[in-house]
Amino acid sequence: METRLVLCAESVVTDAQTNSISIFNLLEEITAIGVPFLIPKLSFFILLRREELEPNESTCTLIIRNNDSELIRHSIQINFQRKLNNRLIATFGGLLINATGNVSVTLVDAENAQLGTWRIGINAPQGAVQPISTAFSI
Repeated sequence: METRLVLCAESVVTDAQTNSISIFNLLEEITAIGVPFLIPKLSFFILLRREELEPNESTCTLIIRNNDSELIRHSIQINFQRKLNNRLIATFGGLLINATGNVSVTLVDAENAQLGTWRIGINAPQGAVQPISTAFSI
């Protein structure tokens, strides 16, 4: 299996009439106003291509990390439906980020070989990062 394209955006949608992919608000860097903070919506897109002799179905694992801390590990069954290309879209709502640095979204195959990774830089604000609980006073 070969990876043709991998990315993360706020939203990735497939048009029902044309089957075209639209990508909205590519996520490259986010400046945190404090930690922890919430990424309200994150969509992972990967375009995979298999060789004709490779299996039609494959089990993969999607892993989301904030620096070295694993946030999500989810098994995904990929079905090429007898075609050579597969477009996988995985969308997550409300992703809690606990530290500046980076968020990585990685897809690995059954043998744990990396198929694709997208990294989002999580930048600290200009001033010191404050925990949300102490950033506001009432």
